[in-house]
Amino acid sequence: MSNTHISNKRLRILLLAIFVVVGIVLFFLLNNQLKKNEQQHLSLITERYQRAYNTIYSQHKRLATSIYSGVIGRFDIEILYKQLLTADKEKKDQLRQELLTKMLPRYAVLQETAGVRQLHFHLSDNESFLRLHRPKKFGDNLTGVRRSVEYVNREHVAIDGFEEGRIFNGYRFVFPVTTLDGRHLGSMEVSFGAEIFTAAMMDQYNVLSNFFIKQSVVNDMVFPDELKHAYSESHHPGYYFDKNVLEELKKRSNKDIEALKPDIAITDQTYTNAIGEKSISLYDATNNMVLTTIPVFDVRTGEMVAFMTVRSKDDLFIAEKQKFNLFLVLCLSLLGTILTVFYIQYSKTKSLKHTLRILQRERDMFAQGSVITFTWQNKEDWP
Repeated sequence: MSNTHISNKRLRILLLAIFVVVGIVLFFLLNNQLKKNEQQHLSLITERYQRAYNTIYSQHKRLATSIYSGVIGRFDIEILYKQLLTADKEKKDQLRQELLTKMLPRYAVLQETAGVRQLHFHLSDNESFLRLHRPKKFGDNLTGVRRSVEYVNREHVAIDGFEEGRIFNGYRFVFPVTTLDGRHLGSMEVSFGAEIFTAAMMDQYNVLSNFFIKQSVVNDMVFPDELKHAYSESHHPGYYFDKNVLEELKKRSNKDIEALKPDIAITDQTYTNAIGEKSISLYDATNNMVLTTIPVFDVRTGEMVAFMTVRSKDDLFIAEKQKFNLFLVLCLSLLGTILTVFYIQYSKTKSLKHTLRILQRERDMFAQGSVITFTWQNKEDWP
């Protein structure tokens, strides 16, 4: 019996080792599949919000084109620009004031209804003629500062994209101002702030969105006295918050930026993803939150100068984790049951074989042992 006991003990150890090894292998296989499923879903989320961003951009491009056409036709911009060709300083000031007086009511409406941040008129030599958003700041030359303005005045064709300016950053749509016979007179710009894009993202897709812009770009471009009004330090090194974006974010979340700030690990990963210059999403399991980063590139240089973040909830990740746990438990339970049944059957078979061996040995001893014969007499006269 002792040999059988030792054999069974070794079998239990072997089966336990098999359970542990198969369990570990099963865990890693299922976990790899879980990660694969999560990555596929994250890719779909990234694609969703990149498309959303592109859609919002297209919407505002159409809007800017419509505004440009309306202003050019309604306010006789071509006639004004022709007068500017020969105007002295005094005449320029007069024409500027006339345009400002006519445009201010319309600009106020566009700000309120369309979210327009800037209506900006430039002369053909890139001089800033009138900023509706800062009418007292004019006359500075934008050569070397606003490449989009330079491009339009040089190539005489429209251009659009993101660009930091002397006062604000913005999604800028710059159009040429020309005569009917094609003579170039200057350019006009319609722009929307980053807060309009993040607000559209939040309203249309029920998410939270923020915006970060490179400090080096802002410091090089913005008027020093304007910088503090529009920007503040962010938790991403080398990037500013846009204060207008923070206001929109607070309206929709009812939380301050500190309350919305992810933990340090997620913040670091978000920053790493952002500077990779590709749209990408990551999942924060602690808060059941997906953070998507969308890079924003300069209109002329193609350099990444800012990035947008989109924070969304998605219960698929919880469902996938629950499915993983359930499947793992079922598989381990099935494996444990199979090994237990095997052990019981093996033990019974071994015990039965042992019993049969004892019986066989006894039969053999009887059949092959010495034969003793004897006689006895029952009665004296028994034959």
